[in-house]
Amino acid sequence: MMKFVAVLVLAVGLFLLAKRRLIQIDMSFFLYVALVALAIGSLSPTFIDVVAHIFGIIYQPLAVILLALFILLCMVTLVAIYITRLGQRHTTLVRRFAAIELADEERRRAALKG
Repeated sequence: MMKFVAVLVLAVGLFLLAKRRLIQIDMSFFLYVALVALAIGSLSPTFIDVVAHIFGIIYQPLAVILLALFILLCMVTLVAIYITRLGQRHTTLVRRFAAIELADEERRRAALKG
């Protein structure tokens, strides 16, 4: 039961973040689906045994927690990728803006000379 609660708390937390528009669902929708599937699957002892056997985990309830942590790690990685892309776009925009400002200032100087 504890593993179900842990996964459920994680899913509810992510839902609240998405509801407040702090994270985008389109970017990591499959991870949300995986969390819901993991929460539902963790209710079944057979599912837990199969997952633990696949990953070679001796203590079966730990398998669900480790899978939830793996999903969280995937989400953090996606956020890091998104932030990197955002930083690159920001740098590009700043450079373009600086080039426009420089060209505008050069035009003003040319107009004052001529």
